[in-house]
Amino acid sequence: MDVDVFTPSDFCLMAWNLQFKDNSPDAIQDELKKTIEEQYNIDDIQYINPAYDIADFYSNSEKLSSL
Repeated sequence: MDVDVFTPSDFCLMAWNLQFKDNSPDAIQDELKKTIEEQYNIDDIQYINPAYDIADFYSNSEKLSSL
């Protein structure tokens, strides 16, 4: 292996169905970094990219529209 060609995406972690008290991107990033640092002793986190399930967005939009 050539360690000089690794990028942050080579070490990606993905998770589904996470629940947060504050769903703003900054709050999610802060909480995830804190949890990863405390539980796994990893403090060299390059970035956190929250993504949302678009199906949930459309489902909730339909509910709001029907009110």
